[in-house]
Amino acid sequence: YNGCLLQEYKKIERLSSKDFKITFTGNIYKETNDVDLFLKSFSKWIKGKETSRISINFVGTHKSRYLRSLIDKYDLLKFVIFLDKQPNNLVRKIQINSQVLLHFCWNKEKQYGNISRKLFEYISSRTPILSIGNESEIRHVLQETLSGNCCSKQQEIIDFLDDYYEKPRVNPELDDDTCFYSKKNQMRNFEAIILQS
Repeated sequence: YNGCLLQEYKKIERLSSKDFKITFTGNIYKETNDVDLFLKSFSKWIKGKETSRISINFVGTHKSRYLRSLIDKYDLLKFVIFLDKQPNNLVRKIQINSQVLLHFCWNKEKQYGNISRKLFEYISSRTPILSIGNESEIRHVLQETLSGNCCSKQQEIIDFLDDYYEKPRVNPELDDDTCFYSKKNQMRNFEAIILQS
C-alpha cells in the first residue's frame, strides 16, 4: 500500500464550521466511477435540509460534459463548487476542513486491488470517508482504520450522509507508529519482504 502520512495531517488546524462540505479531490472517470448513484442519492437526501450550508466541492476535478450533465440532471448546480487544482498543502487543509470526503471505488472487477494514494490521504485526514461502490479490500481498510464505509445502494448513502449531518464528528486518531497502514509501517513491511527474498 502507498500508506498514510498521519503525522503530516496532524500539523494542520481543523477549524470548526456549521457548514456541511462534502469534498472530492482529483478526477472523475465515467467508465469506472458511479457518480450517477452518488448525485442521485444526494438529490434525494437534500430534500428538507437547510441547503444554504451544504455543498459538494470538487477540487482539481475536470468539469467534463458527463459530470456537468449529471449535475444538471439532478438540479444540483447551486450545491456544487469547482475549485482549481491546488498545491498539496492546500488540498490537505481542504480535506481536514470538510465534513465528509467522497471517494469512488472502481466498478470494474479487473481494477480490484488497486487502492489509490488518494484513499490513504483521506484516511490520514481523519475526516469521515464515504466511498461509493462495493470493493471488499477498500471496505476492509476503511473499517480497520475506523475511517468510513463503502456504500453501493441509495439508502446506504442517504443514511451515511444523515448520520454525519446530524452528528458531525471526526474519526478517531491514528498514529504513524502503531497504524498498520501508515507509510512508515508499509515501508517496514516492504523492507522485510525484500530481506526475505
